[in-house]
Amino acid sequence: DPAERFFTVYRNERNIDDKQLLSISFDNFVDLAINGGKGAGNSNLESRLRYYLLTGCYAQQLTYYFNNFDTGKIQVLFFDQLKSDPYTFLFDFCQFLDLDPSFFKTYEFTIDNKTISYNSVVFHKAAYLANRFLEKTLNKTPKIRQMLRSFYCHINEEKSRKPNMSDYARSALKSFYRPHNQELRKLISTQYTDVKLPDWVS
Repeated sequence: DPAERFFTVYRNERNIDDKQLLSISFDNFVDLAINGGKGAGNSNLESRLRYYLLTGCYAQQLTYYFNNFDTGKIQVLFFDQLKSDPYTFLFDFCQFLDLDPSFFKTYEFTIDNKTISYNSVVFHKAAYLANRFLEKTLNKTPKIRQMLRSFYCHINEEKSRKPNMSDYARSALKSFYRPHNQELRKLISTQYTDVKLPDWVS
């Protein structure tokens, strides 16, 4: 869902202590983005806001690939299915790539990059930098990564404050993305007959 993705981008940028966003509410963030970044205060933030918003216009991106590659070499998958049925999602993906999907039959799917609210900005920045520095090593040792992640969340996660998107922001984003989602539905339907579309595409 491009609206949810946009909300996640906002939270992620604030979580890495982006000083340009710390004083901007999400409702204001949405308004600025829909207005093309005008009023953001500087050209850097204006261009970022436009980029964040337009990245959710998936039909535009898919059109480029359909125009330059054979559709038989393109598989369209949705994150919604990965969340609800990760094994089927990866089974279909492996089949498309002619890979053996049996690896995932006993694989334990976990969420390692969940966006959270935190207690200490300093601790979060230190953990963020440490993760970037050790990423290659941790990718080879997923159990250790999970242990460190669990420890970090236990120490620094703000459990009493789970941010939600306001009704105003959700309505504004859905209105903005509605024609783009309809374009996406039409584009996919003309190219494929077996792609299950999530509700937000309608």
